Amino acid sequence: MSENTVWLYALTAFLVVLIVLLTVFCGKRPPCNRTKAVVYAAIMIALSFGLSYVRLFSLPQGGSITLASLLPVLLYSYMFGIRKGVLVGVICGILNFIQAPWFLNPVQFLLDYPIAFGAMGLSGIFFRSATENKRILRFLLGSVVAVSVRYIAHVVSGIFVYGSADPSYGAVAWSFLYNAFVFADCAVALVVGCSLLASKHITGFLADVNK
Repeated sequence: MSENTVWLYALTAFLVVLIVLLTVFCGKRPPCNRTKAVVYAAIMIALSFGLSYVRLFSLPQGGSITLASLLPVLLYSYMFGIRKGVLVGVICGILNFIQAPWFLNPVQFLLDYPIAFGAMGLSGIFFRSATENKRILRFLLGSVVAVSVRYIAHVVSGIFVYGSADPSYGAVAWSFLYNAFVFADCAVALVVGCSLLASKHITGFLADVNK
């Protein structure tokens, strides 16, 4: 086993452990209606999968900027907590793989799909209550954490699996640059999400969901 391969597995394990630890220690929420949680999970997964087909921009080696396809996962985590949110994210990641089933390495599959999309379920990490005054700020901060972990997962995948697609860049620099598309994709979702959370009707809806 080469040194690069060892680092690949080590960093992949680190990301998995990080997500698990955040989910376990920061994901405690008051009990909610399980039926409601399952129904909303199905709705959000369907919405995310449907929106993933509306691509504003696609990159040549995979990755795209979509019409807020991440937003359903971000909102679900915000509504029901990161423990359920991570699971919904993982399911969305697997569906995205089914949508375009191509990979070079099993670890790359884990990094680019279940881990990267599961990380989006961390967006509700700073949630306190549906009626709090700083709900938009907490949603933004949680989403920044989520997309940052997703970005790292894609970067690790790019460094160790794809290498450099441009000879003027090293593999590390190229992967950091290429995978920056995730921030643009998340920005679209956050603009729409913040607009929704600014509505009093949405605040009332979230309060009802958390009963």
